[in-house]
Formats: sequence, structure tokens, C-alpha cells
Amino acid sequence: MPGNNTETNIRLAPCAVDALKTLTSRRETSRDATIRQLLAEHVQRQEQQRYPEDRLTHISTVLRYPPPPLWRGAPREDVPVRVRAPAALLERARAMSLRLPGQYQRAHRDYQARLLTDAVTTAIAVAQPFTDDFLNGLMPVLRHGAALGLWRLAVAASSTRPELEVLTRAEQILKATRRRNFEETHILRVAALLESDVAWHSQERFRTAEALARGYLTGRRAKKWEDVLASQDARWGREYQGWLRRELTAPTRRRYAMPGYDWTGRGGSAVWRAEHQLQMDYFEQWLVERTDPGSGRIDAVAARDPNWLLRIPTDWRAHFTPAGAAGEPYQAWAAEGRLLAFPCRARRGLVFWPLLSCADVPVGRPVPGFEAAATAAASLRPEQITGFIEALLIDWNHRTAHDPDEFDDPDVGLRLPVAKARRFGLLTSQEEHRLMSCARESTLRSMDAYIEWAVFGGADSGWVERMKQARCDGDATAFMRVTRAHTKKGKGKPFSITRATWRWPGRSVAAELASGRRLPDVVQWLATESHRQRGLALEQAMERTWRNTVDRFGFRLWEV
Repeated sequence: MPGNNTETNIRLAPCAVDALKTLTSRRETSRDATIRQLLAEHVQRQEQQRYPEDRLTHISTVLRYPPPPLWRGAPREDVPVRVRAPAALLERARAMSLRLPGQYQRAHRDYQARLLTDAVTTAIAVAQPFTDDFLNGLMPVLRHGAALGLWRLAVAASSTRPELEVLTRAEQILKATRRRNFEETHILRVAALLESDVAWHSQERFRTAEALARGYLTGRRAKKWEDVLASQDARWGREYQGWLRRELTAPTRRRYAMPGYDWTGRGGSAVWRAEHQLQMDYFEQWLVERTDPGSGRIDAVAARDPNWLLRIPTDWRAHFTPAGAAGEPYQAWAAEGRLLAFPCRARRGLVFWPLLSCADVPVGRPVPGFEAAATAAASLRPEQITGFIEALLIDWNHRTAHDPDEFDDPDVGLRLPVAKARRFGLLTSQEEHRLMSCARESTLRSMDAYIEWAVFGGADSGWVERMKQARCDGDATAFMRVTRAHTKKGKGKPFSITRATWRWPGRSVAAELASGRRLPDVVQWLATESHRQRGLALEQAMERTWRNTVDRFGFRLWEV
């Protein structure tokens, strides 16, 4: 019944829409009913496959065709199509669709189209083949294994120098017969992530995939190469190594759509994301194993970029419950908000944290007052809990404490809004006024510098006058409004107001909670701010990595 259907929108190639019209006319049904029938048939076929690699997808999915618009407001090549179908059918269709490594449900426009688009496109192509000038000659429907094999070749052919350093090192490690140490195993795991969860997408990488598809999946040998791509056997391995070893010389870059921009920043950021994901895996392992017998009970570990020191109260521990095992009383405590639970990827089970070690209670007991911190994590997804726990353990002043003369790293410091810190009684009214005055003076200096930059660059006199008027009035909000309107036209640069903040002088939120000195509202606020600024610091660290890799590996015109 129509009332039981969920409505969503997808975008299809015009030729796919024409094929859908043909099917609608042939079946003498409405377009909505035709799409529901096609999806039901498609899902049934996909679910009958014994192995996920044998499910079907359309070549347009792995080639990201039609491509997204180059800029906001640019004309689009695809056509919007409304889909009305039962929610359960839509979820099953998405679950059976091709997901390229690194694809997220909501991602940048460079990334693969939505999963439901692949399902509908493949369903139409199986029932009514279609083509156009772009798709002509390409093998239209292929197995997931072949699509992923083609994508891995595209990744190898378009990998940047930071990625190639890791991938070639991993290749050397795999060839060695000796026993691998921790560092070598770590590099292999980073290399695996570069081809899976952290892989970057771009139109250039999809163009590379198109060039490879036209070489492998056209003509009489298309089916044979589809088998090679799907099996990823020794022959495929030779192709992979051949593309991986290609030097990024200027002719190669020009040939494979890399002359003006070589995507080094995205490659360096991908390596950073892989390293960070492994660091979080090691962090989970430390949380669980530090309380195991013979573990040594290490209470502090250092994290890489950002340079955090994580400290945990000595008597806090975690409990691991294997998948499928009874988790009581920990499940009940987690439901009551007395501790946190998160999935452990390394051991495949649930971890409950934090618990106090007690001689008279073998299972331990929840930390008193932890409900305030748990409340701050109530809206987080299970996979975000590990990051929240890390935020609770960050020693925000370890550098200042150990070396007062060392320059404070701006990424390692918990900056709290002055007004709220004053409200919670963390600083006096005199300190609040002083910090607000400093922030205002900093904003005025930034306004003066911005005006000077605009005048030096020959900016429009009317724009400069409006900025000077806002500066004369001391109205930072109006000044930002003027600059933002000009920035949207591509003629200015971003301007930001300096916010009045106060640097937290304490250590970790966990230490404050364990001490029992803070009220629950203060602990909840500190936990929320710590988690927010942890995310900001990670974004800044990845941006810093992007800049550093561009400086080190970036393509230069004089290298041509």
C-alpha cells in the first residue's frame, strides 16, 4: 500500500531513465510500481549469491557516472528520480549494493554515488540494457569482485607519493620470509587501510578507473578480464604491481590526468587517517589489556599527532565481554548511564568502562559520579565512544607541567569559553573581564590587518569603506558580515572574531572526576568541551599533515 512506502530521491543517467520508461510501458505499471518490482527482483538475485563478490553492479557505479557538477549551481548531467518503496526493501537493496572502499553514507561530492543509486541502476540494466556515448563499448554489468579489482588497480595507478612510500614498503615486507616485528606489521596494516577504509576519492581517480576500464572491459576480451579482476589472482597481481611501480613522472601525470594537481594532500591525509585508526585500535587494546594479569598496569600512554599524553586513574579498569556472552551486570549499568560500552574491533565483543577494582566485588563496580560524564556521551554512536573515552583521559597540561619553558603546543590545551567558566565559578570576574578585553583587542588588530591587506590588494573602495565604518564602530559582527559577503564572490579571505577563552589549568577530565572536587554539571561540561576540542585538534592535525605532505611531495611545474 502507498501508505507503507518510504520516499527518497536518487539521480540516474538519462539513458537509464529512458530504459526505465521502456520497462514501465512494457509492464503497464506506474514508474513507482516498476521501480518496486525491479528492486524486489534485484534484491532476490543478490541475496541468492553464495559469496558477496558474485553480486552484480553496474559499471557506472565504479566510474562515478554521471559525474557530479564541478561547482555548486553548475548544470547536472543526471536526472532526479523519486523512489517510493517499503523501508525494509530499500535497506535490503542498500545492503546488497557495491560500496567502494572509503565510501561513506554522506560524503563529499567527489565520492561514490549513493548505494540505492547502484541498486536501481543495476536492476534496470539487468531488465533493460542501456547505453550512451560514455558507456558505449564498456561491459555494462559486472560482479562486485571485478568492480573492486578494477578499483584497486585505479588506486594503485593514482596513488600519491606518501601512499607509495607505504605501499612499496609493505610490498618489500611481504616478500621477506623472516618473522615480522611490530613496526613491519603496523606498516602492513596501514597499507591495507589505504586500500579500504581510508581510501580517498576524486574525479581524477574515477577518470583513471575509466581509462583502465576501457582497456580491460571492452571488446572480445572483456569477459576474460572480468574474470581476472574478480579473482584478483597472480595475473591481476602482476597488473597491480605494474601500476604501483609506475614513477610519477611528468608524462605519466599528463597522461593520467594529474598535471595541474597531483592530489598529494589527499594522499598524505589518507596515510594520517590510517595511522590514526590504528592508534585508536591500540588505544582500545591498552584499555582492555592494562588490567589483565601480567600486563604491568601502565597508567599513561603517549599518542601521536596530536601529541597527547593519556592518563588513566590507577584503579580504573575495563571489562571485556565476548560477542554472544552474557554481559550482566555490566549491560544493566551501561543502560543506567553508570558506565560506557563500546564495540572492540580487535577482540569482537563489548568493552565496559570504567570500573573500580574491588577485592570484595569480583566484577568490580561503577566509578562514583561517572553518570555526569556518561550523560555527555548519551547522543554519541557506539563507534564514537572510544574517542570520547580518549578525550576524558587527555592530560591537557602535560607539556606545561613537565617543561614550563617549552613553547605551548596550541593543539594541546583545553580552551573553555570565558562566560561559562565564570558561571561555573572556575575564574573570577576580574579574570573574565581581562580575558574578554584581550580577545576584543585581538579582534580589533585583526580588523586593522584585514583592512590593510584589502587596501594593499587594490580592493573596491566601497567595500573598504564599509569595513572601515564597522571598524570605527567597533562592531566585529558587522565587519565579519561585510567580509563574508565579499568572500562569497571569491574576492576576499575568511575573517574570524577572536573568542574569549580560558585555558584549563587542570589535567584530565577523568582525574577531576576521580578527585570528586567538581560538581556533576561541571564534569559534564568539561567532558563535552574536551570531546569537542579533541575533534577540532584532530582536524587541525590532519590539515597540518596535508600541508606538510604538499610541501614535501607536491608536484612542481619545474619538475616537468
